[in-house]
Amino acid sequence: MSSRNLFMRQFLAARNWKTKVHTNCPYQSRFLSGVESATESNENHSINYKISKDDFKWVERLLPPSIVPSPPEHATYPTPSGWIAPSKDPPNKPYFVRRDRYHILPVMEMRKPKNSTRWMTVVRYVEGDIWALEKELIELVQPQLDYDPATRVHELTQSIWIKGVHEDIITKYLYDLGF
Repeated sequence: MSSRNLFMRQFLAARNWKTKVHTNCPYQSRFLSGVESATESNENHSINYKISKDDFKWVERLLPPSIVPSPPEHATYPTPSGWIAPSKDPPNKPYFVRRDRYHILPVMEMRKPKNSTRWMTVVRYVEGDIWALEKELIELVQPQLDYDPATRVHELTQSIWIKGVHEDIITKYLYDLGF
């Protein structure tokens, strides 16, 4: 055995770390006997502790809430932040645009791919007839463009991708519908 391996075995044994035990190693009894006894004694050692349910109130206030609370009722809409509550009755359309967990319409602008100059507008959480909403969005966006807008409907992720920056127009349209 080299002097380096011997040094490492002594180093690990001194710190009670488990090492690989070789059955045919002549130095095993000299360097690893302390390691085995130390690990066996740690397994048999029990820690005394007391369970206190009274002190859990201090931990409970540090935990985040499990759900986002429903938004409060306001006297006027839009609120100072620009948020508008959904209408009490859903609009009579063949599709429904569900809000995200923070009660915001899921319309956003993204770069696709990430570091490019190509911008896409995404409408997510579209339930029902997603193709009907796509036709309405094309009719909404087309007067502002000189060309037919490129769209992609992804039924599996319930999203519609529209080429260009149209977040403000689409968000206003969906708010006016009552989503």
